[in-house]
Amino acid sequence: ANKFGEIRAKIGDVYQFPLMQEFGHDCSWNINKEDFFDKNILIEAPNGYGKTTFMRSILLAATYQYREGLSEKEKKQYEAIKQFHGIKDDFFFLYLECKDIDIESLNGSNNSKTNNVKPDSVKWIYDTLSGLNGIRLDRFIEEHDFRDLVESYNLKRKLILLVDGLDELRLEYRTVLIKRLDEFQSDLTYGSDSRIIMTVRPLFWQINFPGYRKYTISNKNIIED
Repeated sequence: ANKFGEIRAKIGDVYQFPLMQEFGHDCSWNINKEDFFDKNILIEAPNGYGKTTFMRSILLAATYQYREGLSEKEKKQYEAIKQFHGIKDDFFFLYLECKDIDIESLNGSNNSKTNNVKPDSVKWIYDTLSGLNGIRLDRFIEEHDFRDLVESYNLKRKLILLVDGLDELRLEYRTVLIKRLDEFQSDLTYGSDSRIIMTVRPLFWQINFPGYRKYTISNKNIIED
């Protein structure tokens, strides 16, 4: 999508693989490293440590083979990033920037507390991606086909949501979004076998994250957001 053009240069010669830490110690990183109790991942790092570039590099590396005009050198660079993340060819990623999500609508008429109707766990994702000028998902796929796609990859345990920048929402909105993500992963049809990778600045989330394994991007190897 057009919105990723700004970081393509960073994923070339100047892109640095970040050093990851867990519990304050350097660790290996692999998107496939699942935990029975904590299937989701929370990545913490201050501004300027490359959280957004890190997340977008996952998406770009997973889809580079579908883009035309890449040189052999560029293909090798993307393949190296793909191997760094441990991305498999049959993964399906959905990338959401928290600042793009209409939280008011999530907390409005579709909220189960207000109308006792089970929230639609997929429509808000489709609407978010359809409302972005750089993506306009609705121009490429109808909502019912998108639902079928999400259901298919969920059942195959290959669906991963990339949720970037929780700290960019005010506190009460963060709680709303976490609730809707929980509802999505409680949906047996669409999200129960999915995983979430989320980024946030440290000390900004101020809410509990049960089910999330926490990593930090080490300041030993800083890349720019």
